[in-house]
Amino acid sequence: MNRKIIKTLVLVLIFAFFYISFQASANVEPTNNNHEIPSHRFDTAWKLHFVHDYAKLMKTLPDPLKVTSRELKAALIKHGHTGIDPDAVFYNEFQSAMSSSRSYNGWAHHESPHKSYTLSQAVMLNTFNRFRDSFPGTINLDTGIYTQGADGDIFDERNEVRLLSSDLWDIAYYDLDIQTTYTAELALFWEKNSESYTQLMRDSFAFSAHQQYQLGLLTQGDYQLALSLLKPVHPNTINVYRFDIYGYDSTDILVIEQKGSTGGLLYIPGNAQPFITYRTERQLRKTLYERLQHPESKNTLLSHFSLYLRQDGGTYSGVESALTELINGNWDKRYFMMKHHPVHGNVFARMTEQRKARMASDGDTSIKSNSESQRDYILSIANSLVVFFPIVDILVPELGIPLTISLSSTQLGLSVNKAVTGDSLSERLAGTRMSAVNAAILGTAAVLPVMVKYGQSLAISVEKEVDLLPNRILLNEGVSTETLDQFTSMPKIINHPQTGDDLLGVRLTDSGRNTLLKADGFGSFREVEPATGRLILDSRVVRTINMETSEPQWLEQGGLRAGNRSETNSVVSNEVTSNGVEEHSQTSEILLPEDLPEHPGLGGSGYADMAGGRDLEALKDFYELEQQVDPYAYLTDTKKLHRLGIEAQREIQNVPFLRGYQSEVNGSLVFRGDTRLPDELFHSGFTRKIEPVSYVQLAHHTKAIRGVISTSTEEAVAVNYALDSQRGYVYAIELNHGGQVVDTLLRDVSLSEIATLNIPPEDIMFAVGPFNRINSSYREVVENAANRTAELRINPHATASPEVAERAFERIKNTMKYELSPNMSFTDRYANRTDLFWYEDEAVSTPLNGE
Repeated sequence: MNRKIIKTLVLVLIFAFFYISFQASANVEPTNNNHEIPSHRFDTAWKLHFVHDYAKLMKTLPDPLKVTSRELKAALIKHGHTGIDPDAVFYNEFQSAMSSSRSYNGWAHHESPHKSYTLSQAVMLNTFNRFRDSFPGTINLDTGIYTQGADGDIFDERNEVRLLSSDLWDIAYYDLDIQTTYTAELALFWEKNSESYTQLMRDSFAFSAHQQYQLGLLTQGDYQLALSLLKPVHPNTINVYRFDIYGYDSTDILVIEQKGSTGGLLYIPGNAQPFITYRTERQLRKTLYERLQHPESKNTLLSHFSLYLRQDGGTYSGVESALTELINGNWDKRYFMMKHHPVHGNVFARMTEQRKARMASDGDTSIKSNSESQRDYILSIANSLVVFFPIVDILVPELGIPLTISLSSTQLGLSVNKAVTGDSLSERLAGTRMSAVNAAILGTAAVLPVMVKYGQSLAISVEKEVDLLPNRILLNEGVSTETLDQFTSMPKIINHPQTGDDLLGVRLTDSGRNTLLKADGFGSFREVEPATGRLILDSRVVRTINMETSEPQWLEQGGLRAGNRSETNSVVSNEVTSNGVEEHSQTSEILLPEDLPEHPGLGGSGYADMAGGRDLEALKDFYELEQQVDPYAYLTDTKKLHRLGIEAQREIQNVPFLRGYQSEVNGSLVFRGDTRLPDELFHSGFTRKIEPVSYVQLAHHTKAIRGVISTSTEEAVAVNYALDSQRGYVYAIELNHGGQVVDTLLRDVSLSEIATLNIPPEDIMFAVGPFNRINSSYREVVENAANRTAELRINPHATASPEVAERAFERIKNTMKYELSPNMSFTDRYANRTDLFWYEDEAVSTPLNGE
């Protein structure tokens, strides 16, 4: 009996155990469906790798003063001035001088200098510029180059350097372009670190949300809303906008909202509390208004806008003036978040692109503006990394890294703030004599080498802790070694326990090493750290197929195997030439979208692509691939696009605005900026948004018209729109179907607009684009070839005469990236624009005005 009772109890216990286990499993959603980040995600391994990546980024930041010193030293040697250390020799300015037959420059000074700089500082600041309107020789009278600086009181042949100030000026003017050199180094920095920066932006966003949620500063709903952005493409139920003031977009501040909801989150990276919650946008505007009453808050917010946008123009207010008017109550608070420009795709990749574009824009502004802008340019570089300081300051003490390094982060952030306000200059530049503005610039520039040194110290400490990592007991060790050992060349899907990401577990073909991979697009992958789930940024693996065994190959350097060898039997290599172009001795086995021919009927310059591209068999094999990866596949249905245009022409017949068309505008040459592709508009034409035609007063100086197709007689207006829209095109149009001259303004400047209700495809002569240069303008595109990204697309349907088309092209050609080949002029191209794939029902429509 007792044995039966014991046996029964055992069975009950076993059943209860499985029942509880089942219930526990049933109540936990799969990681990829659960919007919460588990608490163990941000464990020691994650924190160490975050700080390590941050330190690696920080220590490679280029230092403008170091760049100046290096370039100046090389230029001095070139001109025969060897042995001069530009960082230990001084350019001094004096208020008086006496003639001296013994000194090299003919003058002596028995006084301390009025201002003193090292040669590197003088060149970086271009201090010689104040002598540009002086008589020749004045610079040698009032200044000199000596081995002593501000601490000396006698300057003559005993401490002079045999280099005239005028010669130094000539070297700086004719031999050096420090801004261009530094901009190139900064571009190289971004080229190497863009992906790392994007990963850090994503991680700091996630960690900040987690921290504020744990502290009770975000609700469960707010937290889930923030986490929705961590997916490569955020859900279509979420709207993400760039925060703007007076229509000017911030570099990196985001507005995040659930569709159909009035509330959301404002994300300001770098803030102590980056997420600000709001229930209505009106409440958010009020919150911002109250917080911005403090000057420190105003300066912090301004640091998230480019220098170009912060400055006033001749006829309009920049962000700084607009923000001042808002704070003073002179402008309506609705000027916060006027535009709601959406952010598409990977939000954090877009933020990195904006930061890179801003660096280029700020650099350009600093050499075209005053010294204060030069100071702010250096600050904007520093701020691109300072935004991570609040995260680092939390993590560093937790990781056992020396407290002095943790404090360095905080102090460095304070140094940047001091440089912004110009505070404590005497403290930071004790013993120097220079103008307050120049002191501010150099004080700011000094922040960058301190940041580099900080990064180096942090990296050393973190690497010591990382080395100890395998010996620690962690809350979650990620993907185990046992799991890794099971991988083969056939991929296995692994859900990472730290991040919830679905990854591929494979064995690499070259080394036989087992690893985790995350898709990077079109057969390319990045390795993932098994312990933390974070990307290994300097890794790249390419998937190919072994044509002999039909098995997948996973190649670490993107090389090719199995039949892809040169005549000498050596493995094909992808070598990068001095101009940065990869030379491939054989094309890849995988066809990418750019390998496929263009859509039928529209070649790059308006011609049908008759070259045939790959052979028909290859095209057939990869047709399905093209359909999957081509987001513009709908553009191949040209009949449908043409019908859309015909329907739009019928729709406008009863619109009253049509009866007001002015006959004198017929045949006008106009331009329009638009984000739609030529592949679409060359078949459908421009169709209006169906709504009543009405004027709209957007501000006291800005007036627009709705319900029409807007065009301008000024190509600059169209180009500026295309630039502002990012990847926009400019279309040249002969307006053969009528319109009206309308009075529209943008910041009190006329848009020279002719409005019409429809533009059929045959009125469009050609398109120029895409215009990719963010934070740029028509003037900057015309003046600087580096800002040009546009190419020519001729419309095969155009009916305008060659003379009209040529006249339009002459007005817009200076915005193009490349000049046309001399072997075939624009006139020749336009004359041979016949569309070989014109469909039988794509006939020229009857003129809308019945003529």
